Amino acid sequence: MIKEAIERLDTRPSPRKLKAILVSSIILLVVLAPAVIYILELSGFPGELETTQLGFDAEYIRDCFASMTEQGLSLFILGNLVDYLFIASYGGMFFSGALLIARKHEKNSFNRVIGYGISILGLSAAFSDGLENIFLLSMVSNPIGFASWLAFPHSLFAHIKFKLMYLTAGWIALTLLYLVSAWLLNSIQVPKEMIK
Repeated sequence: MIKEAIERLDTRPSPRKLKAILVSSIILLVVLAPAVIYILELSGFPGELETTQLGFDAEYIRDCFASMTEQGLSLFILGNLVDYLFIASYGGMFFSGALLIARKHEKNSFNRVIGYGISILGLSAAFSDGLENIFLLSMVSNPIGFASWLAFPHSLFAHIKFKLMYLTAGWIALTLLYLVSAWLLNSIQVPKEMIK
């Protein structure tokens, strides 16, 4: 099963499709990131990232919702729905970027297989973010009376999302640095007199 998946990732999606996914994902990220931030700022949600997403704290989230107006809560819901487009765009960027970089390594090499795994982790980060939002939207649908246990899976998926995002982005950055350095070293012609 794993061997079949690796063989499939060697050729599918095609390089042309991957490049199209990468470029369109980056464009969407540039447009959607400020849009989501703007809508959430308009909502007046007073919560801080660490406590809201990562704090496993239902009371804190409930207090934040209690301080908001009906219009603010509606904007908060809208912002989190638009966030799904942002999630899809960074998931596409991580998947296509990691896959394109992985394919720069020799076929069946350790680095190539790891890169394929990283591309799947990038998608998994987006999937975790989507699940996190489901629990957040469940809470905001009943802002004062939501079940406190909803904060646990919300924060759990947020933790998973951030860890997978950092791992994927870190691998992409370090591998790009390695590939560019190797290319530069190979392109530098050392005069024969210096070798002697």
